[in-house]
Amino acid sequence: IHKMHFRDAFAISIAILNEMRYVLTYCDDSAGNIGDTISETVSFIKRIATDAPNNLREEVYNYLLKELDDRSYYEYGDFGYELFDIFETLAIDLSRSNDFFNYIDKQVSNLTGKYDDYRKEFFISRKIEFLKLSGNNAEVEDLVQQNLEIVEVRQGEINKYIQQKNYVKAKSLINDGIVIAKKGEHPGTVSRWEKQLLRIAFLENDIKIIRHYTRYFAFDRWFSKEYYDQWKATFSQEEWIVTIEAYIDETLKKILGNNERGRGKFWFTANSPVLSVIAPVYIEEGYWDRLLEVVKKETDLDVILQYHSHLLKRYPDELLALYLPAFELAGDHANARNQYKDVVNKMKRVIKDMPQFKADIVAVAQKLKSKYPHRPAMLDELKAVIR
Repeated sequence: IHKMHFRDAFAISIAILNEMRYVLTYCDDSAGNIGDTISETVSFIKRIATDAPNNLREEVYNYLLKELDDRSYYEYGDFGYELFDIFETLAIDLSRSNDFFNYIDKQVSNLTGKYDDYRKEFFISRKIEFLKLSGNNAEVEDLVQQNLEIVEVRQGEINKYIQQKNYVKAKSLINDGIVIAKKGEHPGTVSRWEKQLLRIAFLENDIKIIRHYTRYFAFDRWFSKEYYDQWKATFSQEEWIVTIEAYIDETLKKILGNNERGRGKFWFTANSPVLSVIAPVYIEEGYWDRLLEVVKKETDLDVILQYHSHLLKRYPDELLALYLPAFELAGDHANARNQYKDVVNKMKRVIKDMPQFKADIVAVAQKLKSKYPHRPAMLDELKAVIR
């Protein structure tokens, strides 16, 4: 390629691609060597398709038109989609739109299997984008209306209406999409559409909807500082104090109710949901005394360490009172060298941050040494703290 011997480069690329793609269908490629070789070869074909003279680019196009009929390109990695990108670019550059559409229609008609939906939707979406580039607006509109159940197609229409500031039509499409996603039990898609409703709410300055969705997404599955800050920004300082206190009160009551109903059914402690849901709020609002009270109820060393940086300078004595029994408990539960090493590393971390309490932590290490004289690996690791 560097010497512009594109035909030789293409011949070598085809040989490699055909052989490696065949090998991939039956080998264990856990290390990714075969896949990497194919990906690199695809990148060579892309360079050839970009820089070679048109007569060779035609050959590349014809090769891909035939070769991409093989399902294995799509089933053993992303190679088929990467080659399809090259194929599409060549179809545009070489004015071969009819062949391109025929290929897509053939693929769509053949994709009738239980797990073929993703690839089928991919081809339809790309056909729509290709038609848009060619300026065939009437056919684009027909194809879009026939395939609004495809997320990317619906998203394209939503973007179009948002750009036109036709928010009523955009929201109607989003709400229909939510109904379809719920029916298909696709919570991720439901969430995607709800974020589009939030997007429009910002454009319309609809404070009620902004508050609804930013609060929801701030605590959906895990804490999101981005959405939390957006929720908070819709209130004055006085309003926010009332709002966040109401949220904390409501959430704690809900957690305590769930704990009571689920008593004895869960592996985690009753305090775990409080920490995971409420602790981020305490941190954001600087409610350090409340955070300390929740952390005090934990005995697990790893959990306590999650809040180490927040409490270290404010409550060193209280933290030490949590660490000493937690270190001993972690040592009691450890039963392999890597676990002993982990406990010792955490002791060293705390000693570094709280050097005034070094003697107290060394005393715990000495206690573990006395309790378990027949654990040579533990004794060996504890030396790093004791000495």
